[in-house]
Amino acid sequence: MCFVTTPLQHLWRVGSQKGHGRVGRRSSSWRIYRDHKKEVIYLGVRISNKGHCEGKIKRRIGMAGNALSGLTIIWKDHHISKETKKRLVQALVFPIATYDSESWTINVAYRRRFKAFEMTCYRKMLQIP
Repeated sequence: MCFVTTPLQHLWRVGSQKGHGRVGRRSSSWRIYRDHKKEVIYLGVRISNKGHCEGKIKRRIGMAGNALSGLTIIWKDHHISKETKKRLVQALVFPIATYDSESWTINVAYRRRFKAFEMTCYRKMLQIP
């Protein structure tokens, strides 16, 4: 049984209970009950009982990588300055990668993954192999 507290003081409980999954309201907190589930999808967000968000981070970095690949024509254009290209990366690619990041649990490995992705973005922008 694991308790994860969100910033809004909601209490999420994932554990074994009799019966089927149900959502109940008790005082000012919501409780979600599921039978032996490792992950619960609530309001379109996958919540793990251990608080991991590796799948979300990989998905977001992949989506941002696709957006970065779509801008290849801009990266090859020598008439556009490096400063403008940098602003395009910061305006079009990084928001895709960091969308919904306020709900993630970030550890050292995820932080390194984001730094590596940032370096990949700048290397593609400058056409460094």
